[in-house]
Amino acid sequence: MMKICESPSKQNSTAIPKKMVAKYPASLQDVIDGDIVGAGYHSLLKQFQNRLENVKRTNVPKIRKRSTTEDSDTEEIPAERKAAVQDTYGCVNWNVKFMPLNETKESQLEKQEMMKMKSKATNFDSEEVSNLLKATYYTQRKDINNGASIQQLCENWPFLYQEVGMCTHFKQLTGIDLKEMFLKSLDKKGQRLLNFLKTVGAEKKPKVLQTAAKLDVLRCQPEGCSEDLKDMVLLLLAYFDEKEEVMFHYVEQSCLVEDVDVEKLPTTPCIIVCGEF
Repeated sequence: MMKICESPSKQNSTAIPKKMVAKYPASLQDVIDGDIVGAGYHSLLKQFQNRLENVKRTNVPKIRKRSTTEDSDTEEIPAERKAAVQDTYGCVNWNVKFMPLNETKESQLEKQEMMKMKSKATNFDSEEVSNLLKATYYTQRKDINNGASIQQLCENWPFLYQEVGMCTHFKQLTGIDLKEMFLKSLDKKGQRLLNFLKTVGAEKKPKVLQTAAKLDVLRCQPEGCSEDLKDMVLLLLAYFDEKEEVMFHYVEQSCLVEDVDVEKLPTTPCIIVCGEF
């Protein structure tokens, strides 16, 4: 499409998915429980539009404001959040142009080395690390936006791969408290998602049905773990045909954090499970 026209109009980008759905309704049409949802081609249209945005995306972020819809089932966004300018893809601080006034390259490197040392310790002050991460956010974004590899980021910014670093960086990047938003979304939409996976998802995919049946048999309330959350993770893995062995790394029930053999962990993010999941 973009070979013919670099910037297709909304009308043109709508016409193609509409024709595709008309030709292949069994494969592409939006249907839930036998009923056509809306015009029937909205999902495919959104995929087209997202792909067009991805292809046209540049390294220089375009500033835009967060928009909301009246039929959104999420909580209302406060006025100050609505007015916050954004870079791209929901970010409010994607490409930091200036280093903090009280910082220099030397002070940034000093804080970076300090965090490297702290990451090797068994115990560290989470609040102190969070403050160091906020102070060095400028340098972190420079490394990330300049294409540093996962291995390089892991070596230079080890806390980005731990909870304190993920939450702090995400808050700086998007203006959203990751953990708080996740728990709110889980409370608000978790049961609906579970119901979908156990009904519609189970009907479509035998693997989901098998997982749901297994969870019903094994269902109990383990200490420190939400049963619904555990079910949700396993059902989502089954629904998207993901490999459980890639997501979970199993260790002994009595294994401590410092006893985990990091060398055996995959390079991709995973969940370390003590005992059986």
